[in-house]
Amino acid sequence: MTSATVSGSQSDRDRIDAFAETTEDRQWIHTDPDRAARGPFGTTIAHGYLIFACGAAAVVTPVGSLKWDGGEGPARPRQT
Repeated sequence: MTSATVSGSQSDRDRIDAFAETTEDRQWIHTDPDRAARGPFGTTIAHGYLIFACGAAAVVTPVGSLKWDGGEGPARPRQT
């Protein structure tokens, strides 16, 4: 299985293939391991937008993990 590491998470073949289907971008450099092996990178590569999305997910803190002070006034993260 070919995989690429993006900010500590793995974009494996299934994820790349699913992204190709969803975006209808089925270029051989992404989806054909045999042809890509003869290409400029020697393997398949993840789509740029997939890498961008994985990178963004790695740096964005989910809102559900923040603790908020209650009461009146503006919402602000609680100091822990």
